[in-house]
This record gives sequence, structure tokens and C-alpha cells, in this order.
Amino acid sequence: MTKDVLYKINREAEIDNKMLNEFIAKTNVHKFLFGTEMEIYYNELRKKAINFSSSTRDLDRIAKSPEEGVNSQKYKETLELNRKLTEWFTNEYDTCESRFIKYLDFKKLERDLT
Repeated sequence: MTKDVLYKINREAEIDNKMLNEFIAKTNVHKFLFGTEMEIYYNELRKKAINFSSSTRDLDRIAKSPEEGVNSQKYKETLELNRKLTEWFTNEYDTCESRFIKYLDFKKLERDLT
């Protein structure tokens, strides 16, 4: 689920409310399975997804605005925010599995149980 959401965000530069709500519902259980660290990560991911979708829409709106346009300071600031979020989501897509590895290392679990 996490990789799917990251892929969609990377591909479309936004996430629709339906998918975000499904993601929130399905990942709420992760805090019980993976602890506080993953709860913090999912909260960060959700917030950044909302900000990324919003900044993508804002870029389009500002670019089309006769009062602002692509040369405005607001456009440049929004573009920089969008660039940073794009970089973050691209990195997360490439590395998100590493966050779960320690929880899914069954060899370590077996050693801990013996």
C-alpha cells in the first residue's frame, strides 16, 4: 500500500482524497504492528502528500493568474516547495522498504525467541 501511494504521488504529483483516505484507514493499524516510529513516518507522509497535492494545484492556479503568473514571488516559492516535496517522495519511493526491514527480519525474530 505504501509503495502504491508513493508511486501514484510520484507519477501524478498529487493524490486524490479517496486514495488518501483509504491509505489513512489502512495504515492506522501500523502503529500497533510497527510502533511509534512508523506512526510518525505515516503522519509525515500524509502531511507531505496533502502539501504536495496542494502545491501542485497552486502552481497551476498561480501560473494562470493574471495578477501573479510564473514570474511572481509566490510562484517561485511554491515551485521550490513543490521541488523539495518531489525530491522527498522520489527518495521515499526508492527507499521505503528499508523502513520495514527490521520489523520483517524473521531470522532475528527466531533468534530473539530462542
